Amino acid sequence: MDEKINLLVVDDSEINRLTVGKIVEAPDCNIVFAESGEEAVEKSTEMEYALILMDVRMPGMDGFEAVEKIRENPATAEIPVIFVTAIHKTDHDVFKGYDAGAIDYIFKPVSSHILRAKTKQFIDIYKQKKAVEEVAEDLRVTVMELKKANARILDHQKTVIEEDRLKTLLQIAGAAAYELNEPLADTMGLIYMMKMAVEEGNIEQTKEHLELLEGTALNVSDIVKNMQYVRRYETKTYANKYTYINFDQKANVLLGIESLDNLEKIRELLEADGRVNVFEVPRIVDMLEEVRTGQYSIVFIEYGQAGEDVVRFLKALKEAELGVHVIGVTEKEEEIAFSQMVQAGVIDYFPMENLDEKLMARVIGSTLEKARLQGELDEARKKLHLMSMMDDVTGLHNRQFLVEALDREVARALRFKADLLLCDIDIDHLKVVNDNLGIGAGDLVLAEIGKMLKDSIRESDHICRFTGDDISIIMTDTTPEKAIHAINRFREKISEQKFEYNSTPFQVTISIGIASLLKSGAKTSDELIKMAEKALEKAKIKRNAAELY
Repeated sequence: MDEKINLLVVDDSEINRLTVGKIVEAPDCNIVFAESGEEAVEKSTEMEYALILMDVRMPGMDGFEAVEKIRENPATAEIPVIFVTAIHKTDHDVFKGYDAGAIDYIFKPVSSHILRAKTKQFIDIYKQKKAVEEVAEDLRVTVMELKKANARILDHQKTVIEEDRLKTLLQIAGAAAYELNEPLADTMGLIYMMKMAVEEGNIEQTKEHLELLEGTALNVSDIVKNMQYVRRYETKTYANKYTYINFDQKANVLLGIESLDNLEKIRELLEADGRVNVFEVPRIVDMLEEVRTGQYSIVFIEYGQAGEDVVRFLKALKEAELGVHVIGVTEKEEEIAFSQMVQAGVIDYFPMENLDEKLMARVIGSTLEKARLQGELDEARKKLHLMSMMDDVTGLHNRQFLVEALDREVARALRFKADLLLCDIDIDHLKVVNDNLGIGAGDLVLAEIGKMLKDSIRESDHICRFTGDDISIIMTDTTPEKAIHAINRFREKISEQKFEYNSTPFQVTISIGIASLLKSGAKTSDELIKMAEKALEKAKIKRNAAELY
């Protein structure tokens, strides 16, 4: 995001405005000032703000009234507001501020550490929101381009290619299937190897494969456990048309609180809130191992006598990139402890002396909101990545997918000492078809052959468009003899297939090169590709033939 992020600082005192502005200034921020509530309401509509820092007591329209006006305008209703005020913490006006629509309070004299850290949190949320919007726009553009490509295909052939293509997209869009693909392929490979070992009467090799199969089964079990824990960050709309996080859902929270009194108080507030499931770990040294299970959304950690252990835990958690959001707790308001925890990676912080139901509700709400935004961003990126691996014309995977999948399959085959077949299919004289009938005729042939391959080849095999008129198939858990038989049957089917373009009937043939990992002695995916290309060159000389390397 190249544009600067706007922050609005509102205070009738010029000294206070400049002081707050100096504390929160950053290279990527544009600080806008207003000296009254009226001016704040007016300026809130002039540009988009990540955060408003609002003084409460101002002549004329005070901060409460200004925030109410800002909330009444649909264009500005979602802007977060933090009151920066000198009123006493126990004053009834604090609750009046929350009712008006404030997100948080910071009390004067302002702590630069706290103000800077809290401002940064909302800037981060704003950046994530913008990133999600940008990715969503990229997805929208990509979808529009895909729709145009689909329309061209439908014009060329009057078949149900689009329906099959969409089914394929939906299949690969499933993250669970994507994650399970590799361990399930391992399982199928091991079962195949065990069958061969049993047939040969090799008991030792059977035991070895059985041990490997047990490890693969545990891997599948771990993935299924993660699938069962679904983080749902749904929203619901209230009568005022504002959208809020739907807290009827529950998230798992892990407590690493040293003080028994503090532990009891936090647990009681969380359980009374009813939005989370609460779990505890008695010792900080055990926290990281527990968090690695992947079942927690939020972690509470107390900076007490074991302060150094807490910092070490936070740094280790940050390095592990587990996507867990950490909230720091101290007995009293301690700037040094707060500063260390923020630098180590906590998303929010509070001293126990300020903790009550409202504060706990705010902390949980803002943390889940940030987690939801991050989840949307990750999901959008994953969808873009999956869509980037599809070929528009054929509805098959593209070259990028083939390279990644082949690397995985070759590594697995070498590990299990199993065979792997790479089939390289070339459409004979497709250039002649394009020259005589037009490129549309060539696209029609490619699309139809792609559809026929998907109908003919096992679901466990990977079919990809490698180059212009070259389609590749990665075949696992089979033998060269079975592969040759299946591919020759398909080759004969293509030679009998009748195509028609612009009322002109025509036919094509294909040549196929097949490389066996074991037979060729290849050790890498690049070597296997070269072997398949050599076999294809021999087949193309004969035309409408298949050759094994």
